[in-house]
Amino acid sequence: MLGCMVSSSVGIAQSLYMSSKADYFDLDGPAILENDIATGIRYTNESIEVDREIIGGPKIKRELFEKYITK
Repeated sequence: MLGCMVSSSVGIAQSLYMSSKADYFDLDGPAILENDIATGIRYTNESIEVDREIIGGPKIKRELFEKYITK
């Protein structure tokens, strides 16, 4: 079982790679965030879609990084 509560795509990215080995997984934490801080992972009601370019992790959204981190 793999799971998360509220987490960004960055926080659950490693679990996506391991999910094929798990019997159950609940990795939709980023879907309930108003603004996820990264791109590369999309959530639908039934699946998680991962971009091919995500190797190495999700891509941080620059505008959110500048808004929240650089203050």
